[in-house]
Amino acid sequence: MTAFVPETESQSNFLARRLGSGVLEQTWSAALQPIPPGNQFSTRSTLYMGPRDLDMLKVIGKKLDLAIDFGWTDIIAKPLLYLLKFFNQYMGITESLSSFSPSSSRSCSGP
Repeated sequence: MTAFVPETESQSNFLARRLGSGVLEQTWSAALQPIPPGNQFSTRSTLYMGPRDLDMLKVIGKKLDLAIDFGWTDIIAKPLLYLLKFFNQYMGITESLSSFSPSSSRSCSGP
């Protein structure tokens, strides 16, 4: 996931695309700011490039957790996600599932 978040809200556009060469090109443009002669203008922003991890995005803030859209199931999906993470943390479900491998051979006995 990639997110470009200006420090102050402003009307702006952000475009990210992968070129044919595999390079990721990012362009940010904002409304024109008149700068009187002899003065300066600067702006600050945050660029996030990382996993779509709901917990991590909440820690970063800036409403990045809203980038994960569960659609109309949001009211059920988020609590269920936290419940599954809770069980995984205390019961180690992931480790037990990863070591589980169903047997490929079966024995059948007939009459």
